Order: sequence, then structure tokens, then C-alpha cells
Amino acid sequence: MAKSYFDAIRSERAYRSSFQAEQANDLTFSLSNLQTPASNWGREQLFTCHVVISPAQDTLLPGYKNDHIAIDHNISDDARRQIDNFLQGPDPKDLGQSEHYLVHTYGASLGQAWAALAAVKARWSGVADLDVIKDVIPTNNEGTPESKRLRYNTDCKDFVNSGTLQIGSSSPTSKLLGGTPDSSIGYVDQAPTRDLPLEDNTVRLTSCVMRHILYYTQLPGSTTIIEFRDTRQRMGLQIQDLGGEVTAIDDGGFCLKVEEENGRFTVVRNMVALLEAKRNLKVIEGKPMISDECLSQMTCEAILARATDPLDEFQDESVTIVNATQNYTWGYTVAVTKDYGHTVVRPQY
Repeated sequence: MAKSYFDAIRSERAYRSSFQAEQANDLTFSLSNLQTPASNWGREQLFTCHVVISPAQDTLLPGYKNDHIAIDHNISDDARRQIDNFLQGPDPKDLGQSEHYLVHTYGASLGQAWAALAAVKARWSGVADLDVIKDVIPTNNEGTPESKRLRYNTDCKDFVNSGTLQIGSSSPTSKLLGGTPDSSIGYVDQAPTRDLPLEDNTVRLTSCVMRHILYYTQLPGSTTIIEFRDTRQRMGLQIQDLGGEVTAIDDGGFCLKVEEENGRFTVVRNMVALLEAKRNLKVIEGKPMISDECLSQMTCEAILARATDPLDEFQDESVTIVNATQNYTWGYTVAVTKDYGHTVVRPQY
């Protein structure tokens, strides 16, 4: 089975070799291939855009590279406790709890994050059995039954201890639920689409987690702050001489706000990082991977962000994109040359 583009094209030499091999398979690479929404991009578009994967380098979002961004290394005890609680993960018994309960137990931001995580990891098997449901639903011949709570399977196999997570450019190595171990033929069996969480659930989880981190890692009263942007952003680019348009819509992202003299905050960078959420997770030999379709969609978004750039944000030609798939998150920096003839994708964190 052929390697994914992300794993195969790690140098200019690998690009040229694979490009020739793909041409031998009667695939054509021209700008006309780009005249389609980003959601329809794939391997051909990656070759057309001359995408090369380079080694990981930066560990900070671009907005944090400026000296005026205050990173609080001496955070308050409460803020430190909030971050520690996040790193420890939720209590296993909380998988089936309500958001109301979680908020009162963990606090507003972290409680919402654990509720969002439970929604992403939820399966129909969360309810112990149908008889329990029958017990709490009154029939025509019965009065209102004694109040009972649904019993949930609180086996925490869906939660991953944060101590086992790997921080770095490589993908996490934890096994995926429902898959066959270390398949010798490549892909591990995927869960049926109907059992997968909606992309909106993934966006909600990412939003809650990122907000919690941003709330407690930035100085109170800062005049320059990074915030999560919920609003989806549509980007479009007309291709000269072809009469077509390339379009993409992100799933939110991060913005940079600065306090003005009147005390109001103004967005000075709306695309510190873009968010691209996915529903389905590809795995190979038990490890999560970036599919050609996901990589190409992020590449398209980076090119369009760089080309449109209404706030003149990308003077260094790089665009940061966060890919969230279920409860996995990867970050990438996409460097686009001015003539869009060469694109470098770099894992960031």
C-alpha cells in the first residue's frame, strides 16, 4: 500500500521522484485541478501545489513570537491548579455526568471541556441497557414513576490519561478503540460513520480546551491577548486565465486582540492559527495519521489565507493550522512562496 503523502514526501528529491511516478499513472497536474472547493482536494492537488513536508521546528504560535506578548511564567496558584487539573484529565466516573454537574465540580471552563470530551467519545453503548430506559419512562397505565437515573457504563477506556500523551511532531501512539491491532495491511478498521462524532462536537471540544488554556496562561489585565475565534471564515481566490475560483471555509481559529486607548479591544490578527476539524480518523498500524484529503484541505486553506490576507498578517509567508480530529490535535505551519509554486508543510506541535 502506498504511503500517505505526509509520510512519503519529506524532501525535494522525494517530491520529484514521486511526481514522476504519479505522472506514469496518467495523473495530470495543472492549475485546472485547483478549481474546486478545498473539501474536494486530494493527492493531485498536493502535487500541483508542490507540497513538501519538512521537519518540525517552531513550538509557539506566531502570535506568541512577538516581544509584546506576555507569557506568565509565575501564574497564580489558582491558574496553576486549573492547568494541573486539565493535565490530570477527568475522573473516569464523570464520563456519563451532565455538563451542569461537571461545571460545578471542575469550574466553568474545565467542566465544559470535559462535557465536550464526553460528547466526542460517546457511543450508543453508553447506556447500560434498554430496560433502564423503560424504567424511567411512564406508560399509559402507570403514574409518574419514582425518579431514577440512567445507568451509564463508566468504564473509562474512552478517556486517555494525559500522562500517556506524546508531545512533539510525531503522532500519538495510543491504540484506537474498535480497531484491529497493528494491521499488517496498512489501515486499521474504521468505526462506522454513523458511530463517529459530528465535526461540530470536535470543534466544540477544541474550543473549550483552547479557551481553558488561554484563560489561565495569559496575564490578567493583558493589553494584548490571544483568543479563540468561533466564527467560520470563508476564503476565495480567483485563478487568472482559468475563470474559476478556489474556495475554503475554516472551522474557527485563534485571533490576536490589542487594547485601544478607549479601552476597547480590536482584532489585529484574525488568523493567528486556523482550525480544521475532521470527523473521521485515519490510522495505520495502530497510529493516527494525516490523510491526503485532510492535508490537501489544510494546504488549500493556507494558500487562500496567504493570498487574501485582509489584515496583512502573513508577512513571513507562513500560516499556522490546527487540525482537530475527534480528540486528537496536531499543529502545522504552512509556508507558501509568493508565486505559490512551492509549499512547505511543517509539523509544529
